Amino acid sequence: MNPPSGLESLPPGPSPDENPGEDEDAWVPPDELRHLDGQDRLVSTTAKVFPHGCYLEPDSISQTVDKLTGQPVYQCKVVDPNPALKGRPHDTVVYILTDQKPSPPTGLAFEPVEFDQLTITPYVTDSIPPRIAYALRATGIRPAGGAAATAGEHVQAMELMTVADGRPD
Repeated sequence: MNPPSGLESLPPGPSPDENPGEDEDAWVPPDELRHLDGQDRLVSTTAKVFPHGCYLEPDSISQTVDKLTGQPVYQCKVVDPNPALKGRPHDTVVYILTDQKPSPPTGLAFEPVEFDQLTITPYVTDSIPPRIAYALRATGIRPAGGAAATAGEHVQAMELMTVADGRPD
């Protein structure tokens, strides 16, 4: 399948394992999830998208409008402690397609979470130059299950957000 006219020259963006460069300021999924082979979205699992777990930022669940459908959706910010992200942001937004506002599963700060029916959809940004970014959507949020992250990774996620937000320790 050929890309639409004008998109032939768009690079796919660096892998999290590559040097992100100063102008790369967006979270990216692991490299193996960045090649969709002509699909417009990829259904995945939290463990594949966030191999080191993900942590819900406190008070980050809010309602917004889906740009494609115009329907109300909820969004939440999560922290990805993946060391391969290096200088890239460790936080990203996951859109939750549900009729009722989701609640934080346990109410703890930076609690480890998983998402139901998680999908990744690449899109071209409006920035100059255009870049490829990724939208994450799910149908629900729940506490992390059997492969829950270690306490050390939980502390690392809290430290990453402290550094990213410029908050003192």
